[in-house]
Amino acid sequence: MKLLVDNQLSEISMTIKYPNEEIAKTIINAVNPDNFQAPKDLKITMSMSNAEISIEIKGSKSIGSLLNTIDDLLECISTAEKVLKGFS
Repeated sequence: MKLLVDNQLSEISMTIKYPNEEIAKTIINAVNPDNFQAPKDLKITMSMSNAEISIEIKGSKSIGSLLNTIDDLLECISTAEKVLKGFS
């Protein structure tokens, strides 16, 4: 995870690796930002390459707000992973 902060903009980026592309695709579809309610002034970008999901959150909110958003998103990802394990 990488965290960048200046006086006007904060940014967090991270990559999550999965065993295969099918799992990564299922996870990204489950937590797509269209389905994730982010606070105003925050932009969430998610992309997939091979079996890796890249997440970038940018905004003019405080660091605390950014960290809360990433925490909420990671909780959604964790829930999606648990559901997938239940179907394995």
